[in-house]
Amino acid sequence: MAVQKFQYKKLYDELSRWIIDDCSRKLFHEEPRKKIETHLVTATPFASGHELSKQSQWWLTEAIVSCPHDIERANTAYIRSIDWLICELVTELARSEQNPRVNLGSIVDPCMRLAMAIASESKDRALFLSDMISRGLAKDLFLADVDVPISLLVIGLDARWRGVSPPVLKHKLKSDHVYAEFLTCLDAKDSTALPDKLTAMCDLHLARSRNSTSRETYEFDDIDYRIYPAEVFAALKVCEALGIPLKGFSHPIIDTPLAQLGAPKQALIDPLLERVKLKLKIGIA
Repeated sequence: MAVQKFQYKKLYDELSRWIIDDCSRKLFHEEPRKKIETHLVTATPFASGHELSKQSQWWLTEAIVSCPHDIERANTAYIRSIDWLICELVTELARSEQNPRVNLGSIVDPCMRLAMAIASESKDRALFLSDMISRGLAKDLFLADVDVPISLLVIGLDARWRGVSPPVLKHKLKSDHVYAEFLTCLDAKDSTALPDKLTAMCDLHLARSRNSTSRETYEFDDIDYRIYPAEVFAALKVCEALGIPLKGFSHPIIDTPLAQLGAPKQALIDPLLERVKLKLKIGIA
């Protein structure tokens, strides 16, 4: 497996330019919020979760860009990113009940937000996401990438973190896959082998961080995912929760300011998000 060099500064600078670009702000933040506001005012159901998804992406980028200089702002944006994605899933699941042609898109985004919920120890958000992902899988509502290894890893991490039995899935990780080997060592609480498995996970993240092509889709082609390996931080959090000592574990992709991202001490309220959550009856504070 070819492992490329992790270029944190290059990725960070690219996201920093993106978020202050007038076009990006208009397309991913201002216009979606106006459309969401319109739906709230007219009291009609959301036509789709597309605008909600854009808000989730916007706030994740905001979290990453803000992190080095304003951690509370970053952590507030981090949680907003999770909550906007939850709103999108609730909307699309409701639409799928009315229209069998509706699908939930790729499973990668929900699973990466689930990893973020685990990393930030937001159990209520993790439970909500896990339930919706399970419902989507049961109804075959995700696109054909349900067997993407990252989704199987995160679903497995969530079950172990919450102390519940992993769901029975149609797809399984191959026994020699990096993620399967990590989960096996995690179940055995093998603190000697786990650092090597975590290193392999980090290397895999780098190897899968590239632009998708017509021949292959890479799960970390989005720059936010390239720079912030949520699944690795979730894995570290699960190890900690299970009492497995991994102090001093180091790798270039986690030795960045983004390791600080998590739940804010006191999140700043986004009134629009709270109104959407109220409309969709999402009881997460």
